[in-house]
Amino acid sequence: MRFTPAEMGIIKVICHKDYERELIRCLHEIGEVELIDVMEQGGTVAAAETSEVERTVFSLLNEIQRHVDYLGLEKYVPYLANKIPKKKRWMVDDRKIEKVLELAQKTLAKVDPKIQSLSQELLQVQQELDKQKTVQKIAETLEPLDISLDQLGAGKYVYAVAGTVLTIKSGTLRWRIKEVTEGNYIFRSTSIGEGRDVVFISFLNQYRGVVERVLTAFGFEQFKLPPDVKGTTKEIIHKTASNIKKLEESLNKLEEQRMDIIKNWGYQLLVCKELLTIEKNRIDAKKYFRITKSTVEVWGWFPLNKSKILSAAIDSATDRTAIIEITKSIPPEEERPTKMENPRIIGAYQKLVKAFGIPNYHEIDPTKFFILTFPVFFGLMFPDIAHGAILAFIALMILVWKSRKPVVTGIVGYIVEGAGLLFICGIFAVIFGFIFGSFFGSHAVYDPLWYNPFTQSGNFRFLRLSVIIGVAEITFGFSLRFNNLWRNGKRKMAVFQPLCLIWFYLGAFLIIYSDEYSVNFMNWFSPYGAISDNLTTLITKYYTVGLTASDLPAVWQIMTPFWYTTLRPLKALEPLGLGNYIMDTQLWHILEAVAEIQYFFGEKLLLETLHTVEEVVIINTTAWGPVIHLPPVQILTIFGVLLPVFLTLFGTIAVSHDRTEAFSEQLDYLISCLSHTVSFSRIFALAAVHVILSVIFLELPGPPALANVVKVSTLTGLLTTLNPALSGFPVPSVVTESLLWAAVGTIVILGLEGLIAFMNTLRLHWVEFFSKFYHGDGREFTPFTSARQLTQLEKPYDEKTLEKEIAIKTSSSKGRFRHKDSIR
Repeated sequence: MRFTPAEMGIIKVICHKDYERELIRCLHEIGEVELIDVMEQGGTVAAAETSEVERTVFSLLNEIQRHVDYLGLEKYVPYLANKIPKKKRWMVDDRKIEKVLELAQKTLAKVDPKIQSLSQELLQVQQELDKQKTVQKIAETLEPLDISLDQLGAGKYVYAVAGTVLTIKSGTLRWRIKEVTEGNYIFRSTSIGEGRDVVFISFLNQYRGVVERVLTAFGFEQFKLPPDVKGTTKEIIHKTASNIKKLEESLNKLEEQRMDIIKNWGYQLLVCKELLTIEKNRIDAKKYFRITKSTVEVWGWFPLNKSKILSAAIDSATDRTAIIEITKSIPPEEERPTKMENPRIIGAYQKLVKAFGIPNYHEIDPTKFFILTFPVFFGLMFPDIAHGAILAFIALMILVWKSRKPVVTGIVGYIVEGAGLLFICGIFAVIFGFIFGSFFGSHAVYDPLWYNPFTQSGNFRFLRLSVIIGVAEITFGFSLRFNNLWRNGKRKMAVFQPLCLIWFYLGAFLIIYSDEYSVNFMNWFSPYGAISDNLTTLITKYYTVGLTASDLPAVWQIMTPFWYTTLRPLKALEPLGLGNYIMDTQLWHILEAVAEIQYFFGEKLLLETLHTVEEVVIINTTAWGPVIHLPPVQILTIFGVLLPVFLTLFGTIAVSHDRTEAFSEQLDYLISCLSHTVSFSRIFALAAVHVILSVIFLELPGPPALANVVKVSTLTGLLTTLNPALSGFPVPSVVTESLLWAAVGTIVILGLEGLIAFMNTLRLHWVEFFSKFYHGDGREFTPFTSARQLTQLEKPYDEKTLEKEIAIKTSSSKGRFRHKDSIR
């Protein structure tokens, strides 16, 4: 299994110009090459000019695109692509561009007249329909005034207008009209709602100019009617209603004709658009080539594991006349694109990683780690048998629906794409629900397989577990950073940065988290911490009496503390119930037996060392196994915290080029270790929120018809253990007193809390985990590929067929196909 991006190389192809189209077509259909601009890499030959045939492609594509937009065909592409099997797609042979042009021209010759005629008729009918609706609306507005519309406009002696004005201005407008016309006017108005009045004004022609200025000043909106509109408002309303009905019938018939065109020619138009778009992309790709009168040169990035397939395809396309050079390493390596190689089944996880950033060529792709850590974190935050099962069931139904290849967009599209991830998260929620005994937020239905996290003893235990998970995740992140640096040859930096950070982090964790030192900071200043007198005596013996106080050599006395200090991390496993089983006292007897046969190293030396370690490390042996103790806190602080801090800061300065930036970065890592570790307590917090929210909905009173399904008891100090202020809060023993609130609560919990748990799980990965090793500053591999959704080549570039050709090519390709370490 590969955890890094695909290994990339550069392929350089030179062939005769006669094979230009076949070469472009081959690279386009294989879809494994990201083109490099050859002219920027070197050379002085100008790019080829666009030919007449290529200009025809652009012209036809514009015409086809215009018809596709007019008919609204783009929305059918995803549906057709999903529903039509590849074998039943439109078969094409585009080895010659003339065949593509011929298909497009024939299609346009048959479709264009129909669309032109239809569009003109639709335009005329739509314009007339809009006109009739406008007249009808004006007539309905003027109907309360009881006037004839043929009265509007200029007469022999009188001019009349109608329109609307703000209600608050209607009275003032009447007064102004009266003043400027000297009382020679007719003014009618009535309210039409929305703060406006409809107004009819008639006055002598001699006052027209001054009245129009007044109307403009008052914001009067005049009705403009066609000159052929005559009759009373009632007559016009009746007439326009009849006209509108006829026009809508005509419009429906034209829409039926439009749908007939779509059914008969829509698929073919989309096929022509796809083929012409592919041709346009191939024409645009030529700007990356170096083209002379007789040759074509192409460079491109590609995955090295595709070199044989790609070479066989190029040989097939160019009749084995092309010169192919493959380069494995070209400086600068920072320019290499990143191709993430992950199974399609984990595509949702990969999208989450890409949302943060594309991995650069030199770092680990964390997608595969998401497969385990993401659902585990979600399950710990959302541990519930019932809610997890409902979430998994909903996700499963979405997956079944997705198998039918629906066409969805927006937020629904994201949910459908991530249904597989939601299903796994639901399954892990069920698993942790059984582990912690949670069913609809209640812990009285199932006995936990492990323990109940929300009891007086369990809540702190679960909080400790959350922090331990955080320590493991952060340590793993630093380990991945160590791997990145070591693999890329930066070994000094790997030692002084992530390795020393791990050393410091685990040392600080042991001090802060140890039961012996306790969380009481005053105990830290005790000379020996909370340690038994027996161990104190032993430590004093080996550290204060002096190296000469024993017969053992000095080097072995110095190494002794490291023996049991390195075994101490097993103490952190005690919250998991494993610490007492791992350190078996028989281990030391086995080591002693091995030491007895290692006479070459000295029997007495090794045996006394092992006895010393056993005496120091294993002070008491109980029925559960040995009890391991830590050294004094001062010693662990010096060797486990201060020493690695000193090494990481000053070592980084010594090996880094930019010392200030490197020092600041390491200091930031040291400071963030604490905050990022504490951040993992959100696992406990969100699990507690789940319980509290479930309890709230379970206890809400519901309608009498739904009440008392099962009697509810008011007890348990479930919430009291979380917050003493909540003492006495009623907690259900099995189910709610109202099915209605149970349903509402489930919807809220799945929708709101499920989303919050998902976002916090994502945050723990993006911030706490990724910040330790992942930069995400890479450039995504964008291959030159043909996006075929509706068409299929009659003779596609099939990998199985190409693999058969590789054997034939190998026997006669000597001198043409070669690998180089760099481009000259």
